[in-house]
Amino acid sequence: MKYDTVIWDFNGTLVDDAGLGIDAANKMLRARGLSEISGIDEYKERFFFPVKEYYASLGFDFEREPYNDLAREWFDMYLAGESSLKPMSEAAEALVMIRDAGLRQIVLSASESSLLISQIDRFGFSDYFDDIIGKDNFLADGKAAAAKKRLGNKNHNCAMIGDTTHDHDTAIAIGASPYLFSGGHESAKRLSLTGVPVCDSLTEICRMILSEK
Repeated sequence: MKYDTVIWDFNGTLVDDAGLGIDAANKMLRARGLSEISGIDEYKERFFFPVKEYYASLGFDFEREPYNDLAREWFDMYLAGESSLKPMSEAAEALVMIRDAGLRQIVLSASESSLLISQIDRFGFSDYFDDIIGKDNFLADGKAAAAKKRLGNKNHNCAMIGDTTHDHDTAIAIGASPYLFSGGHESAKRLSLTGVPVCDSLTEICRMILSEK
């Protein structure tokens, strides 16, 4: 088997939270008289990291309102609806597949660590993971630096599963092989531009990973 470890993104990969994120963003946009996101299809074509630049693309003015204040506002609204979130379809099955194959599993997320750990525990996923890597803030400012600090940049026996081009870039930065899931925050069309495997099924991605020699 080629890999001994799978690194999982969380938001949009193991938890289905794009809708909650859109709702929070639209409340903020509406309050400021800005154009709202029409739905999931538009969102998946527009969302990107760094989130600060994504906010700017939506029309938020950082000279009037600092990004940190806007990020806090979004986080508070996300947190208010967080209890309604559910795991992504096939998430549990995919985690079992990797565990039963004997591979280590790690979560790597741009989410604030205490919220991340709380969600993983609530979904019953804690026992699947050997390590959980989150952030010490709510700014969603990427995760490559945190990954390098914890994991280094020579993870050649690792596969990484995520749902954004940022996950692809993070995997490359730490020496892992990226596999992308199109059921989260970015469209299959955008993800396919990376040139790596893209799939709308988590279990199918796991089968690809486990079949690699």
